Amino acid sequence: MLLMNGPNALQKLHLSLDKSVDQEGQMGNFDLIETMGFDPSHGISRLELHLMRMKESANILGFEFDRHEARNQLHAAVFTAERDAKIRLLLSRSGALAIEVSDKPQTLQEMKVGVVRMMAQADDIRLAHKCSDREIYDAPRRKHPQWDEVLFLDSDGYLTEGSYTNLFVERDGRYITPPKVRGLLPGILRREMIDSGAAIEGDLMEKDLLEGFFVGNSLRGLMKAKLFINPMG
Repeated sequence: MLLMNGPNALQKLHLSLDKSVDQEGQMGNFDLIETMGFDPSHGISRLELHLMRMKESANILGFEFDRHEARNQLHAAVFTAERDAKIRLLLSRSGALAIEVSDKPQTLQEMKVGVVRMMAQADDIRLAHKCSDREIYDAPRRKHPQWDEVLFLDSDGYLTEGSYTNLFVERDGRYITPPKVRGLLPGILRREMIDSGAAIEGDLMEKDLLEGFFVGNSLRGLMKAKLFINPMG
C-alpha cells in the first residue's frame, strides 16, 4: 500500500497516470478511483458500495482487484484518525493500491452551478468508470472559476451530471436524476437513493433547474444548488 497524507498527496502519486484515453478513444493507462468520506463515529461511508463499483469497473476494464485487501488497507489507513476525512483509493491495472487521506472539504449552504456542453460522447469509458483521466470534467470547471460546480448537457440537450456530483431535481416527494444511458458516472449516493426509492431516473433539461435543484455525491451528501448563467455566453 502507498499511503499519502495532505491536500497535495495526489500530485505525488505516479502509479500509471502518465497516459489516458488516446485521441482515438482507445483505452490507455489510467487508474480507477473511489472517493469516500470518513468520520470517527461511523467509519467509512458507503464502503461496500464503493468497493463494489471499483470491482465492477475492474472486471469490465481488465484490472486486477482484491476487494478484501482494499478493504483491509482502507481500514488501516484511518485506524487512528480522529476527525472527518476524505479518502481516495486508486487502483492501477496491475492491482497496486494507493490511498490518500486528507481533510474533508467544506460543504456549502448553496452551490453556484453553471451548465456547459459535454465534449465526450455518451459511450466514452471515462463517463461510465471513475478514473484518473478527469480532464473532460476538470477543464470546464477551471474555465469557470465563478461556479462551484458545472453540469453537462449531452448532444441532444439533456442534462447528464456534474464534474464531481450527480444531479437531482425534486418532484412530488421524490428526486429525478438523469438516466445512465445519457452517459454519466453511476455515483454511489445516486445508487443508494435509487435503491431506496428516494430517486428515480428521468430526463432533465436546463429549464428544469429554474426552481431549484440539488447536486450530490457520497463524500459531500446532497447539496442545495442554484443555476447561474455565464454572462460571457
